[in-house]
Amino acid sequence: MYCKTRDLLLVLAMSTIAMGQANGADLSGKHAVRGAGLTKCQVFLDAYQQKGPEAHVFFGWIDGYISGLNELSPNTYDRVPWQSTELVAEVVRRACTATPSGFFFAELRAVIVAMDNERLAAGEEKKVLEMGEHRAVVYPDTLRRAQRALRVGGHYDGDINGKFDPATHSAIIKFQTAKGIPVSGLPGPITLWALLVEK
Repeated sequence: MYCKTRDLLLVLAMSTIAMGQANGADLSGKHAVRGAGLTKCQVFLDAYQQKGPEAHVFFGWIDGYISGLNELSPNTYDRVPWQSTELVAEVVRRACTATPSGFFFAELRAVIVAMDNERLAAGEEKKVLEMGEHRAVVYPDTLRRAQRALRVGGHYDGDINGKFDPATHSAIIKFQTAKGIPVSGLPGPITLWALLVEK
């Protein structure tokens, strides 16, 4: 385990040295990328498949990158308000599978840009929703978006209020059943992806 982690860190260091000046910050908006962002997609794919400590380096980099974007993006509280780190990593994995010689950062950036319409502009307190052994944590704004999408799909006719009420719960069950998603009745990341992104 230590050797694999050490080898990955060595690859990251070598990538940083090799790419060093290529991504320097300048007046045209280019910026330096550091750490795991400089690695090739194939390195990420290998780490992702093994699910070991190397994968956590990339997961941590994703969280750090999103946190930085949240701080620096105007009118933004959260760039990915309902997408878990694991979901973002899975979407990046799919993108990297198509371009294994590409760079991890480029694919992650493209994924975040593609999710731009889902950003949360103003801060809200997340709601913790639980049903039996299932749990979801969502913003009221995300629930309002889900309610609108459920209404468009013919699953919901209640108020667009951002509340997890019985009508919303029932509509989510109907949607999950129709899409073949494991039925939890909660708006978890997989359900929200199918509802808000795949449509």
